[in-house]
Amino acid sequence: MLYGRSGGHWLQGVLGLLGTVALMVSVLTSQWYNGKGLWDEVADKAKATNQTSLLQHNRVHGAQRFFAGLSFIMAAAGSCICLVYLFCLRPPRHPHHTLRMPNPGSLLLAVLPSTGFFFSVAWTIFTWQHREVITANWTRLGFSYWLGGLAWTSLLLLLPILYLVEECAIRASHKPLLV
Repeated sequence: MLYGRSGGHWLQGVLGLLGTVALMVSVLTSQWYNGKGLWDEVADKAKATNQTSLLQHNRVHGAQRFFAGLSFIMAAAGSCICLVYLFCLRPPRHPHHTLRMPNPGSLLLAVLPSTGFFFSVAWTIFTWQHREVITANWTRLGFSYWLGGLAWTSLLLLLPILYLVEECAIRASHKPLLV
């Protein structure tokens, strides 16, 4: 049985699940740019002429990998939370109980936007690192790059907006009538 009586709860769970799965697929696949992924060695290493620029290149690539790996682990945990949210939680029996207990979507809001943020850091580092070749020929950007953009957009922007809309709708429906 799916959680909640409203479509907002279901949409939060499905959007979170789709965003986390898209993020994990994006991190693991190697179709970011020109058939290369986040975990592949970058050919720009040959451009590093001195020791300082090589060290800076290694630090940037290491930071990109760190944030991608961290967001992958968080997305795996977040997808489990979304599955529990969708299939295991039961709505309260009485509507007046919803005002006293926090919305389970708060847990999604605590985990998933931060996952999207950490992935957006890795995505931005990749974009910054390849900015010259991307501006020269952006059509070589692969499926994983665009899927990653969709993932962090859904987790970082759309999910919090959907949560706020759902919270406002719940609060408005439980507002007492003044006579």
